[in-house]
Amino acid sequence: DAQLAERAASGRSLTRPELAVLLAYAKNTVFADLMRSDVTDDDYLSRELYRYFPAKLIENFREAVAGHRLRREVIATVLSNAMINRGGPAFVNEITTATSADAGQVAAAYAAARDSFGLQDFNAAIDALDARIPGNLQVKLYMEVEALLTRETLWFLRNESIDSGLQKLIDRYADGIAEIRALLPGLVTPYLAESIETRAHAFELAGAPREIARAIAELSPLSLASDIVLVAERTETTVIETATAFFGVLDIFKLGRIIEAGHSIILADRFDRMALDRALANLMRAQRDVT
Repeated sequence: DAQLAERAASGRSLTRPELAVLLAYAKNTVFADLMRSDVTDDDYLSRELYRYFPAKLIENFREAVAGHRLRREVIATVLSNAMINRGGPAFVNEITTATSADAGQVAAAYAAARDSFGLQDFNAAIDALDARIPGNLQVKLYMEVEALLTRETLWFLRNESIDSGLQKLIDRYADGIAEIRALLPGLVTPYLAESIETRAHAFELAGAPREIARAIAELSPLSLASDIVLVAERTETTVIETATAFFGVLDIFKLGRIIEAGHSIILADRFDRMALDRALANLMRAQRDVT
């Protein structure tokens, strides 16, 4: 504790070897927690099993892979690696602290957020930029995806239930989110449209390809899509009708500025982060109610 306090005071971060050890122990801890849960038995998460083995092996021995004796262990390994790699070593710990959910529930919500928003495609597009753009820019792009992943994992834990299975949950949200993403430029408020253009221009100026710069810049307002789909279901209206009303309310009350400002605040204290997170969650609940 004393050394961490001294590092923080002098502005020095953890070294790469220290981070490597932290990542390894975080994965081991999450793996053990997942093995004590029943999340690895969810039919939807069985596809994590197929990410572990080479495609040729799955093609020729699909039944053997599906019935593997270490099926649960493999799924837990893939999930723990994915969560820590994409969310950071404290990902599961921070979310369980903020929500009182266990590691298995966090893993399910993580999968719901990742697959509803198609975040693997975003990460693959950034992966493909290796050695083509500056490293610090590539890290910034990854961080934008990570921020959305963290927010939406929390959102699914607070607003949805996985009791009926992940497949049904993801199917309900993925189509609506894709529809909103396709029409986002015509739906967002003038303030958010300007924010998207500014951020996209900055990414492009730093060296990101135009298409990726634009897609990443849209992630922050796109995070509102889960709220929109939820309201559409409860009011039995179309996703686009709901999105129009939702962004209209956002514009009238100038909430876009508050949400963007809230997401940009960086807090070191855990309880301050929890307070900010709760305040933004309450704000979005009011936004849904008014919509």
